[in-house]
Amino acid sequence: MLCINLVPEHARKTDRSSLQQFHRTPLMWIVGTLMVGSAVILLIGVQVRNFQLKRLNEQMQGLQPKKMVVDQLQKFVQTLQEEQSAFERLRQRDTAWATRLMVLAELIPEGVWFTDFVWDPSEGIRVEGMTMQQEGVEMGKISRFMEALQKHASFGPSLTDVKIDSVQRMQDQEIELVKFVITGKLLSQSKP
Repeated sequence: MLCINLVPEHARKTDRSSLQQFHRTPLMWIVGTLMVGSAVILLIGVQVRNFQLKRLNEQMQGLQPKKMVVDQLQKFVQTLQEEQSAFERLRQRDTAWATRLMVLAELIPEGVWFTDFVWDPSEGIRVEGMTMQQEGVEMGKISRFMEALQKHASFGPSLTDVKIDSVQRMQDQEIELVKFVITGKLLSQSKP
């Protein structure tokens, strides 16, 4: 820096103040060096972080196809689990139906056969069947079957209001037949 002093020489100050000379002291050089060094260190730290971020982004892009495969596998496994649970529910229902049909086969009196069987949670149970007319014995068979149906553990707890809905006598060539319909209501918690 160029300093022009226009004051006459005999009136001039020969010494500069310490504040004016501060920029020439070693302390100023140390402070300046520390500031520049801190800025460089911060800049290096930012550059290292940017490099790490770029490398992680590249790794993440490289893993993206694998992630898609894993997501597809997870969806497939979830679908399989849902199908398995559906099959289990279906198997339990089939077992319940098989049990009920076996009970019906055990309860049916000799000489009586079924023509239709409906188990509908909203409408109830409907059993249609036929028997040969044998001097009034056929009605006793139907009544015994109905009572056994109400008492059996597979049907009884879920059935209410079981009754003979209709009885119809008919002739098939030389054989007299009695066609019957038994109905009942189902409690709401019973399932097939």
